[in-house]
Amino acid sequence: MNNRIIINADDLGRSPEINDAIIQSFLNGIITDTSVMVTCQSGVEDLKKKIDKSADLLGEVGCHLCMSFGKPLTEDMKGLEYVDIEGNYIDAFKVPNRYYLNKRERKIIYKELETQLLYIRDILKLKVSHLDSHQHIHFGLELLPVVVKLCRKNNIRFLRIPCYYKELPLKSRIARKLKNLYIRINGIKTVDFFGSPAQIMRYASEDSRLVESMVHPMYNSKGEIVNKVRIHEPDSCEILKTQVDNFSKYEKVSFSSLV
Repeated sequence: MNNRIIINADDLGRSPEINDAIIQSFLNGIITDTSVMVTCQSGVEDLKKKIDKSADLLGEVGCHLCMSFGKPLTEDMKGLEYVDIEGNYIDAFKVPNRYYLNKRERKIIYKELETQLLYIRDILKLKVSHLDSHQHIHFGLELLPVVVKLCRKNNIRFLRIPCYYKELPLKSRIARKLKNLYIRINGIKTVDFFGSPAQIMRYASEDSRLVESMVHPMYNSKGEIVNKVRIHEPDSCEILKTQVDNFSKYEKVSFSSLV
């Protein structure tokens, strides 16, 4: 069997510009999958208008769970520390590390995340094949059990795993390996290796039969589709097609095609 790669575009629904870049990336054969975030009103309203023309192109999508950008969909979330006084989600890097949620918090967060998932299914009318999250919030010890429960109760087949490679500190390697194992023993499917295009080129081994590359399509000032990196402006980011062309040894697939 050939090594296979899923090129997944995060953040569909974040803004009209990102929606356009992701849809065009599908049309150009640059990406094979995408994940939808529903916490940004202007981006989601724009996506609703585009779905009639793009539903067949998108096929099944992922749910890009979000608790660090935009606004929550459920009222009770506004009472938790993830949301500021104006009702907006706080950047995940600015929220204190948590290792435990009480029963009430777990219930509120589960309801919020399931509401995001059901919005994609019931309002956008798109099938959901996999889950991942904005800023990888579901990798946290306090949130991973909530997201695993969400997968199991809603029959979601695939969940994104933490990137694992030997150059990580030993403590991080152990933690990530245990998280990946926890996902799998709960009956949820995963890829063999997940990372950015650069991480895949550097760290993915021949034994990684199924790989997921996370990308963030966005237009630069020249109208080129680049892979937006968090701390960089679009004009300083690499052309997405150039990065994807490095995956020539992989067979390109989507999550929905694996079922």
